[in-house]
Amino acid sequence: MAENTTAITNVRVLTDGRLSAPQTVLIRGGLIVESGSPTHAVDARGSSLLPGLIDAHLHLFQGLADLEALTDWGVTTGLDMGLWPATKVDQLRRVKGVTDIRSATIPAVGSRNLAARQPGFPREGIISEPEHARAFVQQRIEEGADYIKIIAEATAPAGVDLESARAIVDAAHDNGKPVVAHAVTVGAYRVALDAGVDIITHAPLDEQLDDHTIARMAQNNVATVPTLTMMQHLAGGARYRSQFNSGWSYHNAHTTVTALHDAHVTILVGTDAHHTTEDTATLKPGQSIHHEMELLSRAGLSTADVLRGATHLSAQVFNLADRGEVTAGKRADLLLVDGDPLEDIGATRNITGVWIAGQKVR
Repeated sequence: MAENTTAITNVRVLTDGRLSAPQTVLIRGGLIVESGSPTHAVDARGSSLLPGLIDAHLHLFQGLADLEALTDWGVTTGLDMGLWPATKVDQLRRVKGVTDIRSATIPAVGSRNLAARQPGFPREGIISEPEHARAFVQQRIEEGADYIKIIAEATAPAGVDLESARAIVDAAHDNGKPVVAHAVTVGAYRVALDAGVDIITHAPLDEQLDDHTIARMAQNNVATVPTLTMMQHLAGGARYRSQFNSGWSYHNAHTTVTALHDAHVTILVGTDAHHTTEDTATLKPGQSIHHEMELLSRAGLSTADVLRGATHLSAQVFNLADRGEVTAGKRADLLLVDGDPLEDIGATRNITGVWIAGQKVR
């Protein structure tokens, strides 16, 4: 039996930072296709069609409920930055009709990191010497990790020490896996760069990132996921109140993003959204990515650059070659919105349709 073909008609398509004239986009077999006889049509007159959004930093502590929230807000791919056990990751990967996920599974942390002291944190994630690095990476790969994450701090043992971090990066790269580093201070950014990571998540709160460190990122093609939404949230919370009282500020994160953009560092869109009982972690999955895009726009990125960071740049950096563009042959992960998000980034909230692997889910 022939597969159904959906036609989205009279729609302006976001391509390389521009909206096309009204056209028709065809979906069949989970992919965007060039031709075919439609069996179903969606008249999208007055709307814009974007690649489905990719949240490049989140946590799925509430499992299916988080996936459903992400789906409702047009996030078709979620990049989880810490989830265990591996059976939970596998279970969420298999759910159809909701956000497709990738995961780091267990991150590497120093022995005195806050995560290491949390009840239930897996002991194999605590790395105190380089000799443990290769086994740690191999375990993550065996349980299905798509990339490796380390917690970087300016000093060990709060974060993974530099030699161990370098050993983790080497082992990950030997296995074709990119490495993501958590860093919320300038010192942690420098450690992450010294270790050779590929992506740094969060923006520094203690001071603006200096020109030399930014130049190193640009020269080494290190991408960043600033998570300004979480940085703004932390600035108003209790967890780091003493640090904020002594000079930390959201302004440092904001101005860092401006400087990174001016230096042509790749900036991806991620939120660090997750639900737990902690006062620092109440950002709503899905909804928060739209606020993140607004904050990045306020920091100086054009709306086109913001949307690139939320779609094909994230797909490119995280080796997701099958998505991130509205192009024939790509996976049909699509977001239909009323209005023009290049004129007003807030238009991404005006969602009228979401497709995941060709299935209309909203």
